[in-house]
Amino acid sequence: MRRSRSRREDSWSLTALNLSAPAMASQADDAYVERALHMLPDTQRQVFVLRVIEGHAHAEIALLLGISVGASEVRLSRAVKALRSLLGGLR
Repeated sequence: MRRSRSRREDSWSLTALNLSAPAMASQADDAYVERALHMLPDTQRQVFVLRVIEGHAHAEIALLLGISVGASEVRLSRAVKALRSLLGGLR
């Protein structure tokens, strides 16, 4: 069960992390965000990509990854916290 994507593919980068940034992030900032995303543990990156980029609900993620809904929520929370820390210089 996939949701249709109603937002641009790259709109996740800075706005999904609730970072204050100029209205249009530069390509360099997007590359920095992508590098930071790849620094996350696989478990956190998987949930982040499925939830934020692909738009799946936590229940769907739980089924896809064979984890509980709570585990999906915790992994997303930890991923966002780690990304905010890594990307603190972009605020």
